[in-house]
Amino acid sequence: MKAKRFLWQYVEHWASVDPDFTAMRCDKKSYTYSDFDEMTENMATAFLSAGINPGDMIATLLPASIEYITALVAADKIGAVVTALDVKYKKAELKRFLSHVRPKAILSLARTQDFDLESALESVIQDLESEDTIALYMVGKTSIGQPFDTLYMLDPEQRTRLLECKARQKPDDGLLVIFTGGTTGVPKSAMLSKENVTAMAEAEARILANSMEGIGIKGRIKSLAYLPPSHVGGSVEMICSAIAAGNEIIIHDTWSPKRFLETIEKESIPWIGGVPTMYAIILLLPELDSYDLSSLKLAILSGEKVKLDLLNQIKSRICPNIMIGYGSTEAGSEISFTRLDDPLEKIASGTDCRSRRQSSAGRRKRRSPGPGKAYHQFLF
Repeated sequence: MKAKRFLWQYVEHWASVDPDFTAMRCDKKSYTYSDFDEMTENMATAFLSAGINPGDMIATLLPASIEYITALVAADKIGAVVTALDVKYKKAELKRFLSHVRPKAILSLARTQDFDLESALESVIQDLESEDTIALYMVGKTSIGQPFDTLYMLDPEQRTRLLECKARQKPDDGLLVIFTGGTTGVPKSAMLSKENVTAMAEAEARILANSMEGIGIKGRIKSLAYLPPSHVGGSVEMICSAIAAGNEIIIHDTWSPKRFLETIEKESIPWIGGVPTMYAIILLLPELDSYDLSSLKLAILSGEKVKLDLLNQIKSRICPNIMIGYGSTEAGSEISFTRLDDPLEKIASGTDCRSRRQSSAGRRKRRSPGPGKAYHQFLF
């Protein structure tokens, strides 16, 4: 399939060529690509009706969820920019980040297991509001804002304007803001353009498809989404790349190693991704060997230096094939991956160049990947 310029074009493409293929599943909710396209069309008109215009910021305090995915694509359709914030942020962090992006709307959970987001947002918004009112849409029982589900209601009067918004978009328009701190401390905002997101999503989808085909799995597959959308891995790699590939996305709002393994077994998931620490946690589970992980053919790791002992344990107890990715938030996601036939000893010796500590200035200059660079396959 020819690469698209905008994320929403992938949704429309798959809705057109295979409308009944499952796009997303979360708990007992399931939506086809036709549903997905219709939901995001409706939400895009609702955004326009609420006074959200191209270039405006929409802040989200949502986990990996149907709500986040539909909001991201709907915002893309009108040309708005999504700022994905972590649901674990406390009041002081929310005030700092929201005052920086000045959103036109906030889409949020009412509460998490250990934090009352509703009360924190109510206080922060009072401090932020000046001439412009911030629209608030809440998931869960709440006394503030409007129910999130109202965003799925079509405003037919906005159809023509939505078509105009789509037609006027440019690839270098902003789509996604991710706050990233790296090793430098206080997180800073990184703006990813539409082209940045779609190019990275398509490239990763292509590399994943080629790698899977190399181990005997062809066609569209099931993908798990469980990393926070506030991380580039959660938004671009797990969500956007699955949309580009037209895969079925099975969504977990939080990462639980037991639920993770249960889903792999039940759904015959063919690949997984995460930071090495996640794999180390899985390996500590006493019941790990009781799960049927025979469907799992590829494990991707990124974000930390990987030791040889961990790689060997992953290969023998979790998944027979391993790839390592290297990237950054500012780049949009991964820049390169190791190959399936790369020796684990070479990978552990330094292929993941993030094992080399670099200054902020060094990262901006995009230093050479380091001693393991010969073992990388680059996305572009």
